[in-house]
Amino acid sequence: MARITLTAVLIALLNVLVGCNGIDSGKAQLTPARIRESAGSAAAVEIGRVGEVDIIEQVAINRQAYRRHLKLLVEHYIKRGDNMKLRWAQKELRALDAMLQYNYIIEAGLAGPALRASASIPDADVLYHDALELERKAKKLIVVKDENLLRLALDKYNQLIRKHPSSDKIDDA
Repeated sequence: MARITLTAVLIALLNVLVGCNGIDSGKAQLTPARIRESAGSAAAVEIGRVGEVDIIEQVAINRQAYRRHLKLLVEHYIKRGDNMKLRWAQKELRALDAMLQYNYIIEAGLAGPALRASASIPDADVLYHDALELERKAKKLIVVKDENLLRLALDKYNQLIRKHPSSDKIDDA
């Protein structure tokens, strides 16, 4: 009798530890084979035939489509009154909004080999000093930085690099 009880307890414990994912676990419902089948219908780029910019643009397009479809799913579940799936879709949409999205295209990299810090250009110096001042203002508080001012400063630095590729300030920008 003790052996049967011990076996039943071990089986129950094993089931709990190994195979019991709750319905709200967030695990994907598509099996790998179904994912591969559905991926064929999406617009995809082949790595060998395209450049970095093409791949990054495709990522941006797919992100926008993903967000749009999540919003459609939220609307659908609101109309149907399916609160559990509505919570899932809203949670996924919030997670997507909270996720960091990097700007993979750095403007200085796109400017090309024409960048040569060789001349002192007064207009470039003004842009540089304006950007530097904005950056200083943004960092007045030690812990908190003004993101908007930092973006304005970055924009000024990028203007300098674009408009004056031979300025002696581009390396600092």
